[in-house]
Amino acid sequence: MAAIEWTTAGRDPPAKERLFLIFSAADEPPTLELMGKSKVEVGYWTGHAFRLMDGGSQPKVTHWARVAPYLPEGIDLVHEPRFDTHARD
Repeated sequence: MAAIEWTTAGRDPPAKERLFLIFSAADEPPTLELMGKSKVEVGYWTGHAFRLMDGGSQPKVTHWARVAPYLPEGIDLVHEPRFDTHARD
């Protein structure tokens, strides 16, 4: 499997597509034991903000990568109505 190609969060990713997101695990306020550590979750870009797939908080993302290119051949993601063209943020 190829190494994941990460993009800095300053560049907007494709909207309504599942993405790997890297963000600080330290939360706010940061905890000393988690300072400098990061967390990876699956989420998406709404066109205005990053959201987590599990409906969790809106993270401050530092890097993102597309999920689809890294899925094994023959693996399809389950349809999510929130990604339909008529779905709202």
